[in-house]
Amino acid sequence: MKKRIALVAHDSCKRDMVAWVEANKDVLAKQEITATGTTGRLVEEALNKDIADEDSKVCVRKREPKEK
Repeated sequence: MKKRIALVAHDSCKRDMVAWVEANKDVLAKQEITATGTTGRLVEEALNKDIADEDSKVCVRKREPKEK
């Protein structure tokens, strides 16, 4: 069963988030991932780094934070 996971990282933590995603790539690639702008792009790149087949790539839903 797919789980929905939201990933958010402050600028100073984005490198740690990417390292965590790479370490958990096999599990995360099977889930539905939502992330904010830059974090989403970095997570998507980390998940798809070694995937050549376009149809097998993971798509991360990117959302911008709501303004106050």
